[in-house]
Amino acid sequence: MNIETELRAALADEATFAGDEVQPYPAFLQRERKNQRARRIRVATSVAAVVAVVGAAAGMQALGSGQADRSAPASEQEKPSLVVPSRALVDSPLRGSLATNEKFLNAMLPKVVAHENREAKLLYASDVGNQRLVLAYVAAPSASLEDQPSEASSLSWFTGPRGASAKRLTKSQGAEGTRPASGVTDVSNDAEGLAVMVGPVGYTVELTNSTQARYTAEGTVEQGGVFASSKKDSGLVEEVLAPHAVPPSITATLTKDGKTLPIESEGMAWGESGVDMDAYTAKAEAALGDNSSDPAALGARLKDALDTAALPLEGTDLKVRYAGTFRGQDLNVFTLQQPGQGVLAFAYYWSSEGSGVSLRLLLPAEGIDSRPIAYHPQEQHGPSEETIVVAPEGAERVTVTVEGEDPIEVDLKAGIGAVDADPAKEAIATAYAPDGSEMGSTPVRSLAGSRANIGDTPETRVVP
Repeated sequence: MNIETELRAALADEATFAGDEVQPYPAFLQRERKNQRARRIRVATSVAAVVAVVGAAAGMQALGSGQADRSAPASEQEKPSLVVPSRALVDSPLRGSLATNEKFLNAMLPKVVAHENREAKLLYASDVGNQRLVLAYVAAPSASLEDQPSEASSLSWFTGPRGASAKRLTKSQGAEGTRPASGVTDVSNDAEGLAVMVGPVGYTVELTNSTQARYTAEGTVEQGGVFASSKKDSGLVEEVLAPHAVPPSITATLTKDGKTLPIESEGMAWGESGVDMDAYTAKAEAALGDNSSDPAALGARLKDALDTAALPLEGTDLKVRYAGTFRGQDLNVFTLQQPGQGVLAFAYYWSSEGSGVSLRLLLPAEGIDSRPIAYHPQEQHGPSEETIVVAPEGAERVTVTVEGEDPIEVDLKAGIGAVDADPAKEAIATAYAPDGSEMGSTPVRSLAGSRANIGDTPETRVVP
């Protein structure tokens, strides 16, 4: 069985891990999140779907909400936190272009009640772009609409084609009813999409697209600006989106009286077609040089990394730090860099037991070729004590120093090795030249949460 056949077969595997699962062939054009087979996934319904090998992925994912750590590097000042009353969204009036369409509403509400078998209230109903969207608040079992929202209550989205009757709408996503806002985002590379966020009346909603962010050479992120904003205090933003070349990462913020609350995205729908995987394979093959690793497999991982970082294929430099087998797994460790910008490091693995990504990290450009790359692989319940270290070219030795302990020598073979180190403690990997001089060092990192954008959090960058 060759690598291509094995990778295709891996698409059907149920292997999971406590990070992001990756399908390492053209079918993995769409990044699959750690809860791939749960409700928070990039698909048209709330169950997982296998992405076709033909390379077309489409669907809808509801965007829920909650307080997220969207902290940028230290250069950005933190804004005051906004506390939203638990019933602010539920007590808001019905909004949207269909809010006065009594015929539709009189058919839609009984449908929601029958579907959920609970008391329900419509919060939003509208045609946006080519879709019809309805958001309903559903009370907890045995509770009434007057009771306080609880984790057992829900915010349920029903979707269908623009102009569809209530009968044609289907439930696409549910989120906890305690959330202060909820939304839907649907984007593709060849058709218009949409971004809708429904918050409480009396608040302003802003949408930001991190696809417009820039990775600076100093190793920080300059976030993209606000691209859509609600009318003041309306609590509702509806935006039709143009096609995107790469999957965007759209975030929302509630604002009131100068205070803000970031709304955490639970995913989106990403549809993609007409992708030329040969171009990714060719770039991978050139970067591999004399390395005998499969360029198609690396090309698929390159595609996923570029999508994750919202970087184009053209003009992005790919440097392979390691490609081969390590401890029974196929492993690719590589960096990506746009001219004059920071460097993004990725580590992907694949074996008969599963596949995934173990590292996404933003590094300063200066001295990148002298830095080791070190990370804790993911296990089912969190980062492993094992620390994988990839030495820079020309390094004679590498050590890992855990906070408060003596340096540990890494047994390097073909430029890679591993040591055990407590992932709960800070650790630094340091490379040394043959003359004993220090070449460079890098903090050891673990994979950040699946919704953390690269460079946004301390776990995904090395600068303070």
